[in-house]
Amino acid sequence: MGKSFGKSWERLYKRLGRKSAGSSLEKDMDSVWEQVEDSTLLTEEESDDIFGQIQHVKRTRELVSLRSRSSGSVFSAVLKVAASLLLVGSVTYFFTMYESDDLNPVRESIVAVIEKVAPEDQRKHFFLEDGTEVWLNTGSKLRYPAQFMTSERRVVLEGEGFFEVSEDKTRPFIVETNELNVRVLGTSFNVEARQHNNRTSVSVVSGIVEVTPSGESPREERAGDKDIVLPESKRLTKNDHVDFYHEDRKMVLSELSNLSFVKSWFTYEVRFDNNSMSEVAQVLEKIYNVKITFDNEALRNCSLTMLLENNSLKKTLEIIGKANEINYVIENNKVILTGTGCRDQRQ
Repeated sequence: MGKSFGKSWERLYKRLGRKSAGSSLEKDMDSVWEQVEDSTLLTEEESDDIFGQIQHVKRTRELVSLRSRSSGSVFSAVLKVAASLLLVGSVTYFFTMYESDDLNPVRESIVAVIEKVAPEDQRKHFFLEDGTEVWLNTGSKLRYPAQFMTSERRVVLEGEGFFEVSEDKTRPFIVETNELNVRVLGTSFNVEARQHNNRTSVSVVSGIVEVTPSGESPREERAGDKDIVLPESKRLTKNDHVDFYHEDRKMVLSELSNLSFVKSWFTYEVRFDNNSMSEVAQVLEKIYNVKITFDNEALRNCSLTMLLENNSLKKTLEIIGKANEINYVIENNKVILTGTGCRDQRQ
């Protein structure tokens, strides 16, 4: 697999003073390469630029590392940087330097940051290296390291995602958004943090979730009442939902009335229990990524009780229409519901 880097890699490798790559380096390259989706190799000009950067790093390493390591180990570390920098596309590489508390040598740390993007018409489902399962909604983005740190597991979310976090008591899992940080050890929850919304929302399906506004320290207290303005930080448990309003920087806690609503956008399964058509429309909008409007406002108050699972938008609208005698028109990604009223309201 290391040979897949082609002429760009061989050229850069030779310029660094070696004729061929060693097996240990190839393994490092392989592990990085396997994390990459739709990546491309650098152009010759870009390779030359990187060569200059690596030469500078190499000289720095050699100056500060002579006391504690051989030039071969320094060269090997530099080659690992080269292997990382050769990849572009869905992976970004960061090179950092830090000092040891004991011998004070400069050490290398290469972190591959993977970015998953769900286009406006697609959703993504994948696993992180710790076993955490992630569903990414349309128009969303998640950035995370190929390998988590020993102290924490941190990801950055833009848009909406559902997380089934693998339990690890020694490393908290943190979802970072523009406005909120969500911290857990092992649980399942949904985070919606779309840029065009005036609030960020978190819904907890299981476990305990700690929600803290970005830039603020978490607090331990938990209010006993619902539907109130909360302190800066809050711990949530199963069935809890919180809306953090950006402008006021306040959180409002409520209780989820239907857990199936939280996961419905990626399971395509939802159970309605005497819910109004207004509520139904909001759920269907997220499932099918459409905008639903009512030609007759009276239809909003119609009630619906039924289980819908794994149906197309058209099939779902047909089932609902028969239950409430509601007609529909689909125009691209818009749905118009029409009718004279609800069956239960006329009886």
